[in-house]
Formats: sequence, structure tokens, C-alpha cells
Amino acid sequence: MSGASWLAETRGRAVTAWREFPPPSRASHLWRYTDPAPLIPPPGTEAGMAEPVMEPPAFPPSVQVVLLAEAAGSHPDIVTGRLGSLIGAGHGPLEALNLAAWKTGFLVRVPAGVAAEAPVRFTVRPPVSGSSAFRLLVVLEEGASATVIEEYAGGTGTAVLNSVAEFFCAPGSRLTSVVLQDAATDATVANTRRIRIEERAESSMTLLATGAGLAKFDLGALLAGKGAKSESWGVVIAGGKRHLDHHTVHEHSAPETTSRFSYRGVLSGRARSVYTGVIRIAADAPGCTAYQENRNLMLSADARADSIPELEISNNEVSCSHGATFGPVDEEQLYYLATRGIARDDAVAMVVGGFVEPALAHLPESAREIAAARLAAVLSSA
Repeated sequence: MSGASWLAETRGRAVTAWREFPPPSRASHLWRYTDPAPLIPPPGTEAGMAEPVMEPPAFPPSVQVVLLAEAAGSHPDIVTGRLGSLIGAGHGPLEALNLAAWKTGFLVRVPAGVAAEAPVRFTVRPPVSGSSAFRLLVVLEEGASATVIEEYAGGTGTAVLNSVAEFFCAPGSRLTSVVLQDAATDATVANTRRIRIEERAESSMTLLATGAGLAKFDLGALLAGKGAKSESWGVVIAGGKRHLDHHTVHEHSAPETTSRFSYRGVLSGRARSVYTGVIRIAADAPGCTAYQENRNLMLSADARADSIPELEISNNEVSCSHGATFGPVDEEQLYYLATRGIARDDAVAMVVGGFVEPALAHLPESAREIAAARLAAVLSSA
């Protein structure tokens, strides 16, 4: 079967799965805190999905970037074994709809042993109205290294952007993934992403979420080879009535693998942050180390954060822990700064800045500037 025929059949199966998916129940674990109605259009609308608004991707000459629809025919050996294998039609209704209806997608291939000399960057915006879908397939061959930056920005109150990204890190490769979610205040954004990390490969992901009226992200890593490593950082900066829901999964299916996840939220106004995260360690994966934390600063009485960290451990020879904290800015820290002549507003800004700095340090300078502007807006409204 040709790659083009395979892609058509894959889309057809996804359409069937999408139409047969029951609406998500608010009683289910991942939809308990978020209304799915604004995110999921009714079945039958997949044919009318709009194209997202794209800026031309930026990438160095050593990296191959191909339109995904074309890559299915020109690079079937890369696409047919991978597209939809980490995030398929059975993952959920959002993911089935994406696989069935994406209009814009890219394959990113970094050849074996190549160290990309500049980041690969995609800037994606929702259309003026309606639902749109974007798909990304990234393949790092053995010993390759690259930075991939995705920015989801703009949009309007009637715009919905559904994006999916699958990453494959071959043995000894190094991936740096940066996700910037700075969509318009009333836009709706969904993103599902999975990273498969093979033996001795490493992945570092940083998420900055400052936009969208409603956002739901499902982020995960599969540590599939001995010695694989995953490090993830997340920062949520939200004010007004924003509702940002993030779910993470770290699956250790090979021995001596390591994962670390740190997710921090700064909330003001009536903003709400939801975090659910799970670490799974397989029975045949001894010697694993995993850590997961979610920390939240509440700058107003009406802001809210929900956190559900989970551990599913099937092997006793591991080191695994998690934690969550919630609360206002520490008054003792503010008092300490006040005794040194620092005004309260400036002291709050210093404490909040220090709170998010460990994650922001992993962002490119342009993203740090976005974070600084959003922090200033949130602090001024607190």
C-alpha cells in the first residue's frame, strides 16, 4: 500500500472513531473540572474544519521540514509507522477529530548525528471563526539533536484550535521542546502531545501558558529505552476568567529511566488552573527515578487551582515522589523585603518572579519577554 493510500485509510478510520465517540462525561477523570462542549464540535463537522493561520516555519538547512500530506507519499518509511501511533483515533474525541480532519501538518526530520544549528519554529493561529486542526510529526534519528518551538497565538472568541504533536527520539538523541500558548483572551485551544524516548535519549520540554480563555493540554512522555530521560517544566500565568487545564503522563516502560516534572501557576482575578498528572512505572522497569510537583501562587481570593498528582508504581526498586502546594505570597518573605526598604508591590513582583524563574530559565529570550509582560498584567490586576 502506498503512503498516500495508507493516509487516506487512516483518516477514514479516524472519521469513524470520531463519529462514534460518546460525548465526554463530566464525571470522567480528565473532564471533571472542564466543560468539553466549547472544545468539541458535533460529529459531522470534520469536513468543514478550517485551516489554521500559519506563519512560514523557520528551520536550519540541516533539518528536513515537509508538509505532512506530502510526506506520507515521499517519506512513507518515516510516516506510516509513526503517524497516529502515539496519539491515535482511540486516544479521545479531540485526538480522533484531529487525525480525521487536520488540514495543515508537518514532518520534521533530523538526520542521524546531526545537531541542528538553529531552532525549528512554528507559529500557529486559530482562524477567524470555527474549528481548525494542526498536526506535527517530529523524528530525531540516532544521535541527532534539535530544538522545536511551537507558538499558539491569536484567535477570536469563536475560534477553536485543535493541535496534536508526536515526537520520536531515537537512541542517543536530544530533544528540546518549547510550547508557547499565548492565544487571544477569548480563544479556545486544545493540544495533545506525546514524546517517545529511546535508549540513552533525552527530552526537555518547557510549556509557557499565558493565553486563551479556555485551554486543555494533554502532555506525555513514554520512556521506552534503558537510560532514557525526560525533564518537563510548566508555567501558567493567568488572570481574568481564564480556565487552563493541563494533564501530564510520564510512562516508564524501561529500566533505569528518569523523569522530572515541575508545573507552577500564578493566578489572579477569577482565573482557574487545573492540573492532573500521573507517573506510571512498569513491573519490568526497575531502577527508575521520577518526581512530579505542582505549585501554585494565588494572588486573589477568587482565583482557584485544582491539583491531582497520581502514582501508579508496579515495581518496588524505584525512587518516586510527588507534591502539590497552594497559597498566597508568603507574608514572611514580603516582611523581609519590606525591612530592606522595598515597597510591597515591588516585593510581591520579586517573590512571584523568583517563584517562576526555575522554569522560565529554560525558555528562549523572546518567550521570557512574553512571560514578563503577562506577569506584570497579572500583578497589576491582583
